Amino acid sequence: MATFKIYQSFESSDVISGKTNAISSGFFPGGEITMSQSSFRTSSVQVKSTGSNGIYDVLNGTYYTNVYNDSIANPQLLFSISYGDFNGNGVKTGSVFKHTKAVYSQFKNLLLGTVDQDGKFSFKTGSSATSTYITSSEIFILSFSSDLMRDQIDKGQWSFAIAGANTSGAIQLVDEYAILTESEKKEQRLVYQIVSGSFDYSTGQTTGVAEYQGLGLFYPKNGIMILNADKVRQYAGHAYNNLSSSAEDVSNHRTLFPKIQSASGVMRLRKSELVPSTHYFIRVKNQDFNFSNNPSFVYQTATSDHSKGEIITSLQLSPKSYITTVGLYNEMNELLAIAKLSRPSRKSFDSEVLVRIRLDF
Repeated sequence: MATFKIYQSFESSDVISGKTNAISSGFFPGGEITMSQSSFRTSSVQVKSTGSNGIYDVLNGTYYTNVYNDSIANPQLLFSISYGDFNGNGVKTGSVFKHTKAVYSQFKNLLLGTVDQDGKFSFKTGSSATSTYITSSEIFILSFSSDLMRDQIDKGQWSFAIAGANTSGAIQLVDEYAILTESEKKEQRLVYQIVSGSFDYSTGQTTGVAEYQGLGLFYPKNGIMILNADKVRQYAGHAYNNLSSSAEDVSNHRTLFPKIQSASGVMRLRKSELVPSTHYFIRVKNQDFNFSNNPSFVYQTATSDHSKGEIITSLQLSPKSYITTVGLYNEMNELLAIAKLSRPSRKSFDSEVLVRIRLDF
């Protein structure tokens, strides 16, 4: 005698959790992957004034510049620009607190820890085969919004330009992913070197110069780019001043933003979010779910041999149904999710069906 199931409980082996999947999308508001650099804006209220009491306000832009999109009604923070000097240069003459040194130390402690014994960031120069490392006492820092970045900025999927005064014009920056070997690309690195290059939209990958120029470092999981200020000045002709001033702090972090904003082109950024996934295996055995409440299963009108609504004789002996949808319910039989098959799957006493459902949440 045939049994009719409505619900089927999962066994413990049918549910696999603890998996994660990387979901990639554009970094910018609305999921956009590119934004014109000319549309970047700073806030008029982020001023340098320290107030009548002379105490520095960490939110007033003394130490960093916030960069927003061009929305007036709902501006979204994109990234912040800071400047750090290992020796504490670029502050007002006689100042006891050297904030440029504090900024350098902050990011050194966050990104380097005790890896570099001299306490400075190291940048690669030369070819892959004959590369050497140089250190820099002066850095620019681009810190991208964690609200937009989520878990990481994707390697090999970003680029932006810095306008320059040199005859070669602006310099376009990417990470070194494009010039790594295939085995190196499979490595999960915490940091990548920054090189000059561009994004090739025909291939969907960055293209970089084969030589390293000591330009900077990219930390994908931190959403931070460390630029070698001296090399940015050399290649782009970007002028900044790391000398002390008797009048006020030099505020070098403000000098980089106009060079990014005025560079023609777009900034491209793609992010990834690591989403937990659960896999459900729906095992439909040969004896189950062979009948349907579809009207085609029953006689539509009464006859001399059959009553209206009776299951058609041939389908009683050899029923055939087609699975198109799977519903996931909780213990209260409340529908939580629906999975649609790409095409109907035929089911009978002679066949079984296995459906795998992945839920990302």
